[in-house]
Amino acid sequence: MTTLSILMPVYNVGDVLEEYLPKLLDITKGYDIEIIIVDNNSNDNTQQVLEKYSDKIKYFKNEKNIGGSGNCLKLLSLAKGKYSICIGKNRIFNKELFSKLINLLETSDYDFISVNSPYRVQLPSKLYTDINDILDNLGWHLTLVSSIIFNKRVLKDIQEYEKYIKSELVHSAILYHCVLNKNSKVYFDSRPFVDGFNHKNSASQWMGEVVVYMAKMVDLMTELKGDIKKESRYKWIKDLSGKNHAYWFNVAFYKKLERECGFKIYHCFKYYKYFKYFSPTHPLKAASIVFFERLKINIPKFFFNKTKKGNTRNIKLLGGLINYSYTK
Repeated sequence: MTTLSILMPVYNVGDVLEEYLPKLLDITKGYDIEIIIVDNNSNDNTQQVLEKYSDKIKYFKNEKNIGGSGNCLKLLSLAKGKYSICIGKNRIFNKELFSKLINLLETSDYDFISVNSPYRVQLPSKLYTDINDILDNLGWHLTLVSSIIFNKRVLKDIQEYEKYIKSELVHSAILYHCVLNKNSKVYFDSRPFVDGFNHKNSASQWMGEVVVYMAKMVDLMTELKGDIKKESRYKWIKDLSGKNHAYWFNVAFYKKLERECGFKIYHCFKYYKYFKYFSPTHPLKAASIVFFERLKINIPKFFFNKTKKGNTRNIKLLGGLINYSYTK
């Protein structure tokens, strides 16, 4: 049996893959692995890029976009390896440590292995069996899709995890489900087996929907049944938004969400009941921050908006009711 299935869910990242795949293939060369990539119906050059590597990877393209979690679950169903890992476009294996990772997989038989990345978890390697310890210590880290390696046996009945697709955290939901219902064991390895991968288009798109995803995390933990302590059930969500990301959900953060991600006032009211789980800023205050930030940006441009292109100056008054252009 293949030791490791490396699974990549992709969508419109052809330019990233041009740089990513040669590096991944160099790191994994000579090892007993398979690489499976499922394209979530991209409309850029992703397919053309991947077809160049048809002799080295298994490539599938969805007829329609089934969402990130749906694509992740599909990949896990296709994996043939003893272990499987979904790795995102902004993560890649540490080349110097890859042989040690393969050795760990070949000589162990854990249900799950949680792998570290630089500067994320400052804890020693440990075998976890209690859901509360997992949530308290690793919960926020497990939101990273590339932090979990799955044993083939926990993927045997993959259909039972389809209910977690809506959480957008199907990878961590599978782990929680198995610990709660199957007494699965999770081994955390403190070595940074997974590095970051920097490319101008490799950054996570998660931030644009961050409030939505935080709300989905709360819903997931509310729906999960089992012996989970109340303080552990949501602690990791606060850790994710606070202790480990001190700049999240403060005044500057909400201003940035409005400017760069299209965050609207109605989000503050639609997800009002969730804010207490992740935001130190009250939803009404967040709404006022977004409102005044929007005023600051749009009102001056509505009355007077001057732009330039080369030597030409364009002036728009009253939202474009009056237009005037001149050459300087």
